[in-house]
Amino acid sequence: MEIEKIQDWLMKAHKTLDPPGCYTVYLPKPLPTDGAITLGIVHEHRFAFYYWAQYHRKVTLKNSVSAINPPDLITIDWHDDIGVPSDFSEDELSNLDINDELEVGFYCWSRLRALNDGHVSPALFLRFFKNVHALIKQDQGETVDTRKDINGDDHHIFYHYKYDSLAKDLKNSNINRVFLDIDLDFFTADESGIPMPEDEIRSLINLEGEFMTWILPRLEGMTIALEPSHCGNVDNCIRFLDILNEELFSRSLCSKGTKWNK
Repeated sequence: MEIEKIQDWLMKAHKTLDPPGCYTVYLPKPLPTDGAITLGIVHEHRFAFYYWAQYHRKVTLKNSVSAINPPDLITIDWHDDIGVPSDFSEDELSNLDINDELEVGFYCWSRLRALNDGHVSPALFLRFFKNVHALIKQDQGETVDTRKDINGDDHHIFYHYKYDSLAKDLKNSNINRVFLDIDLDFFTADESGIPMPEDEIRSLINLEGEFMTWILPRLEGMTIALEPSHCGNVDNCIRFLDILNEELFSRSLCSKGTKWNK
């Protein structure tokens, strides 16, 4: 690889060029109805970091209250994608220019874990989120963990292995702003890729259900990871996305005029 050639290409690239395999959707806020949110669709889960950084730059850092108290991340995933501090270089992250979307996208591609299982800890290090609430199926035996950010402050990770546990925890909290992250592989029954029963999937994400009813008035942004290889196959991935579209939105994502299905 000729480094000079790559440097030249990067210098000439459009500064708002989305990373490969990423699609940006702008939606009106579900509740209250004023304002808008960004929904990022990513093929590989680590690129969700790109949209988290974008929100941090455009919203959190422009509001002194939000900068002190950023939103919580709610992530729904088959796997534990939190990662550990040794997965990333603190020096590299400290010097990452989040105002340069091209640099952030390149960092996601080249420096976050290629296995797509270590992108949450770097986000906590940069204070993108206050705390994390993870609903996962990969049981690590943990219920609470802690990560330190760039300033040395603690951020908590609350692990849940059952939907009811997460719903109860959120209902009893005083959280007022959240970023929702869904990896479609969560909708598989096991690692072989067999889909969950469709009625169970719909029950979890139905807009009138307990979980989404709590989420909607607090929602600041959303990312969806496709991860077809972890969904068992492309057909499963597309079907899971179809169900999500049918439950949450008035028409398919990336269609003109898509709104919340309420």
